[in-house]
Amino acid sequence: MKHEWPIEHDNVYYLQKARDTIANGWCKYRAEDGQGNHCALGAIAVATPSKKKFDELLKILHSIMPRPFISIANFNDSPITIQADVIALFERAIARAREVQK
Repeated sequence: MKHEWPIEHDNVYYLQKARDTIANGWCKYRAEDGQGNHCALGAIAVATPSKKKFDELLKILHSIMPRPFISIANFNDSPITIQADVIALFERAIARAREVQK
């Protein structure tokens, strides 16, 4: 029997996966709300296979974080942030990850 090793994808793939998770249901103040909705950090955790990849995606997101927000959680949980804002943040992160790949 041949063993199938998990395929390691690039950061664009995992950021798209996290973005799609948020598009399917978003929440604030917790990683997952019990109804299948995820915050930004929860979506990254669901999308990534390892702590190393999770940290890589956080680094990309932090590099494009809108000011005055100091963290992904701070941005996600802000009273003025809506789901579309979080999706837009991931879109910018995907574009940044594509730039880095070139």
